[in-house]
Amino acid sequence: MQDLFNVTAPWNPDNDEEGVYTTTVKAGNEDEAKRLCAEEMADSLTFSSSAERQEWIDDIVNSGFIDAYPTSEELKNGLRALYGEELFPDGVHLDIDLHALGKLLSENRDRLLIKPAPTMRAGG
Repeated sequence: MQDLFNVTAPWNPDNDEEGVYTTTVKAGNEDEAKRLCAEEMADSLTFSSSAERQEWIDDIVNSGFIDAYPTSEELKNGLRALYGEELFPDGVHLDIDLHALGKLLSENRDRLLIKPAPTMRAGG
């Protein structure tokens, strides 16, 4: 099963002044997310060969400075913060089943989405 990951990687692990690259990728795990991020980064650079490109990607992935975390955890934390009193009225915080939440959202789509107001035509 794939998840969305927020990933941040330094352009140059040896030089903080070169900044970081941040992206969101769909991946099966944290390692795959890190590699996808490095590949995105490499797409904006020029290499003399595909081997040089692959070496650069491997260096970024293996640097130990790349950070990836699933957005599902961020979503769960946000839901706990926004709806904690409704979800956990007894104060016992349980895990949130995002698959079940997705099903509830799908089943109640019409109740959840705000439809745009109808536009009035000039003159009647």
